[in-house]
Amino acid sequence: MNKQSKVEDNIFAVNLRIKMLKDTALLDTDTGLFLDKILDDLEFIDQTLEALLKALEENSRLIRREGYYEDFSETEWQLNQLLSAFLNGSSSIFMDDNPLTRERISMLRMKSDARRKTIELSGVSEKKFSPEPLVSGAELSELLRDLE
Repeated sequence: MNKQSKVEDNIFAVNLRIKMLKDTALLDTDTGLFLDKILDDLEFIDQTLEALLKALEENSRLIRREGYYEDFSETEWQLNQLLSAFLNGSSSIFMDDNPLTRERISMLRMKSDARRKTIELSGVSEKKFSPEPLVSGAELSELLRDLE
């Protein structure tokens, strides 16, 4: 498989996982049922982003390297927003109940911050990304309605 599309697809897949967690955090779910899975998913995302950043740093011959760094930076920003929402209580998943859970989330946010700093130091310009998607959920539903 082409390495170029693999990097792009990997970043896209991580973005989908982050979006799913954001959507879950908006629902009024039972924390006891979902917290362990959410924490596992966050750990997986963290490990995956570590591996992807390492691959980007080691492969200076990628054709769209700067573009991948920008995509990666956006993904890190999205993850950081999600982790902040969990920590400051703006999600339905309550992290305050267990100090160890808050500590895990804080550690993940620090690691995300470190990766973002690495990207900044790499010389790739970091853009500020809107937390809002380009197409709203309602617009997306309307567009996909005819496909059903």
